[in-house]
This record gives sequence, C-alpha cells and structure tokens, in this order.
Amino acid sequence: MYLGDLKRLAIFASVAKLGSFTAAANELNMSRSGVSEQVSLLEQSLNVRLLHRTTRQVTLTTDGQAIYQQARKLPDLVDAIKETSEQNLETGRIRITTTIDVAQKWLIPKLAEFQKSNLGIDFDLIISDDIVDLVAESVDLAIRIGPLKDANLVVRSLGIRQPKIIASQALLGRYPRLDHPNDLLDVPWVLLEPLNIDEKVTLNGPDGTLVITPKRYSISDSPMAANHMIQQGIGIGFQLPEMIDQEISQGALKILCPEWGGEPMHCQLIYSSRHQLPNRVRRLIDFLLPD
Repeated sequence: MYLGDLKRLAIFASVAKLGSFTAAANELNMSRSGVSEQVSLLEQSLNVRLLHRTTRQVTLTTDGQAIYQQARKLPDLVDAIKETSEQNLETGRIRITTTIDVAQKWLIPKLAEFQKSNLGIDFDLIISDDIVDLVAESVDLAIRIGPLKDANLVVRSLGIRQPKIIASQALLGRYPRLDHPNDLLDVPWVLLEPLNIDEKVTLNGPDGTLVITPKRYSISDSPMAANHMIQQGIGIGFQLPEMIDQEISQGALKILCPEWGGEPMHCQLIYSSRHQLPNRVRRLIDFLLPD
C-alpha cells in the first residue's frame, strides 16, 4: 500500500457508508466514474473484491465489510489531526536563532515579556555567531544584524543601528586624548570579521566618510568576543550602544567621538515563508516588530 491508497480508502469508505457511487460522488465533489475508478484501483492494489455492484445497489463483500470497519476511521482521524494542529498553532514551541550578544541584551528580555501574556508558548534558542540554515535546522525565526545573504527568506526590519566607537576606562588611562578620528590611528583596535574588510575602518560623521587603517589591531569573528576584548582594554572598536548601555551608564565603557560611527547596520527579523505560519509565531513576529 502507498499514499494513493489512503485517498482511495477514504473514497471507498464514503461509497460504503452511503451505499451509492452517485451519492459518494456528490459528497466528495467528484464524478461518478471517477469514484468508481478509484475504488477499482483500490481493489487491484489490495487484491480483494470490496463491493458487489448491480444496476440498483452497491453492497459490501465480506472482505469489504472488514476493511470498511478500518477505513471508516479515516475521517475521524483527519478531524483529530486538524484539531490537534489548530490547538498547536496557538501554543507550543518557537525555535529561534540569533547571536550571543543579541540574545543576552535584547531577545531574551523580549521573550520573557512576551511569555507573560502567552503562557502556553515555550522557546528553543539556537545561540550562535554563525549563520544558521533556517530550513535545514527547522528554525521559525532568526534575528540578524548585517546584510542578508539568502534572498529567498522573508525579511522584516527591526530598525537601523549605527555602531559607535567604544573604549574601556583601562585603555583610556593609556590614551587620554581621543577626541577626533585622527587621534585613533595610533590606538590599538579590535576588528570584527567580516565587517572590517582589509583591516580598514570606515567612519561616518559630520565631515563625511573617513577610512583609516589602524597601525595595530586584534581581530575576532565573534561580536561577543570582540565586546569582551574591548572591555578588557585590548583595543577600541565598534559596538552597538544599546548592547552595552549598562556598561556605559556604569562608566566602564565610553563612546569616543560621539558624532562619528561605523556603517549603519540593519537589524532584521527573518523567517523562511509567509505561508502556513502558526499563530503563535505570527504573534511573536508582531510583538518583536517596532510600532
């Protein structure tokens, strides 16, 4: 038996219940000849005669009666599956991926707030600085900062952020005068792959765009690692202020040349398709999107 036989069993069950090919055809919105053909194909597949056919009536054979007792359960099974699916659309799990810093500083507090009014929803978080394949990993939503590489995904904007030049108090003790981008050439930097191409730094400010090449730099492929390196005074570097607002307010970190910053970065909410989204996922999307 294969998948086509499931459809034919349902058609056969309708014929057996109604005792008529014509009545079954009307119920199933099919032609009478189409119903008869599907039942004949089922008999061939099962290698058993299911119905006695006469010009006036259709009756079940002994084998047909036994098989009908099982086939008649198919509509109830489908209804039960639909009911389960509808319930799970409202509650259940949402699988989300983002980077470590976005998860800690933005996403997790948002999820905690969302769950207060959505008690039946739980979360599977995939926290990684690597790009996760949404389809291969069965991910419902991704939050990413930066350019999108897969044009087949659905992208919703969470806003544009501008990284600022950040320094720790430990580093400022060694380099007290850092008031203009020209003062930053001799300061060690912490660069982030792949944003800092060819180890160059692009600054945007009131005088336009300025590209500098630090004489000394350390480099990382992890935003969280780069943040820790900056906090430890290894170098200055770009950070989104909202990701380090507590450290700034406490005085551990400082924004240098506040009127200058890095290339604006797009913060994006991403999912694989607009179709057949569970209601729980739609509600979370609406909650996360800016007003």
